[in-house]
Amino acid sequence: METEAITNQQQPLLYKEQQSLTRPEFMLHVHALTEGLPEQTYALNLCKDRGNFMCAFIACALAGKTNLLPSGQNERAVRDSTEQYTDFFIISDNELDYELNRPHIKINIWQVKDNNGAIIREPHIQDSKTPKVEQLNYEQIQNYIAEDIRCAIAFTSGSTGKPKANNKHWASLKGAAQRLANRFKIDSSHCLLATVPSQHMYGLEMTVMLSLVSGCSIRCEQPFFPADVSHALMKLKQGVLVTTPAHLRVLQSLSKEVSGQLHCIVSATAPLALSLAQSIEQLFQCPLLEDYGCTEAGSFATRQTSKDITWVCLEGIELKQVQQETQLTLPYFSDPVILEDRINIVDKQHFQFLGRGQDMVNIGGKRSSLTDLNLKLLEIEGIDDSVLFVPKDSERPAALVVSNLTRERLRSLFAKHIDAVFLPRPLLKVKSLGRDATGKLKQQALEDLLRTTRLEQEHND
Repeated sequence: METEAITNQQQPLLYKEQQSLTRPEFMLHVHALTEGLPEQTYALNLCKDRGNFMCAFIACALAGKTNLLPSGQNERAVRDSTEQYTDFFIISDNELDYELNRPHIKINIWQVKDNNGAIIREPHIQDSKTPKVEQLNYEQIQNYIAEDIRCAIAFTSGSTGKPKANNKHWASLKGAAQRLANRFKIDSSHCLLATVPSQHMYGLEMTVMLSLVSGCSIRCEQPFFPADVSHALMKLKQGVLVTTPAHLRVLQSLSKEVSGQLHCIVSATAPLALSLAQSIEQLFQCPLLEDYGCTEAGSFATRQTSKDITWVCLEGIELKQVQQETQLTLPYFSDPVILEDRINIVDKQHFQFLGRGQDMVNIGGKRSSLTDLNLKLLEIEGIDDSVLFVPKDSERPAALVVSNLTRERLRSLFAKHIDAVFLPRPLLKVKSLGRDATGKLKQQALEDLLRTTRLEQEHND
């Protein structure tokens, strides 16, 4: 079932701006780093550059160490991820703004080569006394690492509470990536460009792991602004853009001169509005595919939103309802995964998403999903971004909106799209919602933004 990984060893695996690394060159860095890792069990992988992250992740897995993948780079997220895993060292490609008092390895696989074309290795790697690992080539990695190795601990974003740790064994990461490669028809002829960080499960599966199982190459930039994305896309042939609905809304401003460069676009981390899916497909002239998953199970279903609202599970993955629980059975998990999302099971491999487990609102005897309400609001022309949520001190939803429309006009438009009982109070305009790198919003950040915006409005009034 594995995707064929027929690659030319002299073709670049990684690209960054004007630089590139072939598979043998990349593996020199991996082997050198593997030999120089300290004795600690856990590696706090904070590399921002995708190539550096990939090198660190693979080296640690080969050495039998576990990558700690925090939900963000800020001090709070990092300390939450190391609270129970104190036997760790840090591996990064940048200086930290806070002190952790742990061994710290800094790597940079993009170092300039010497006059003979040889890669310059860092001193701490050259001086290592650790025995050398077997000299693997890139294509051998996926089958060399033992499937029961716990190669990562991924942390949920903690949108409504404290981040939760999720063990990731090699079998589950490889299994999901193989199925994604098959579903999206990705092979060694394709090149990935992602706007999401590697530490996020979606970013990890759709870049590092997808390359390992399919042989595809990766651009290591992580662009955000439309002009930067356009510039990066123009360099791609048979490209795959890995992104989020939040980024796609921004990308609608791109000109059509980038069309035809992509094999497909993949979106995840939040529900995708139908109008946005149709707009992006028209702009880029390629399929826009949604990837459905969770940190606990990884990716397990996909759909082409413009054609069908029904999700289709990846090969060998099945759903079933057991009393009040929705159970997900995956070939590479020993036990079923309990889904917290509310879904309607069509059959064992098809389902429709109804909303997150905790996003139901009940007002005046009427019930609705915040997910559904938010999708309806994002469909409104003139709204750049918005979120409707229930503050902790209220039973009614509030709305924060990024738009040039007046509040009076927004209220009128809202009333045409959602039931009057769910109309937000208050409805406030903001310059930005402050989404994180994966396009998500944290409850506490929204509470703070609502409070400060209210105070500013009262002061101006």
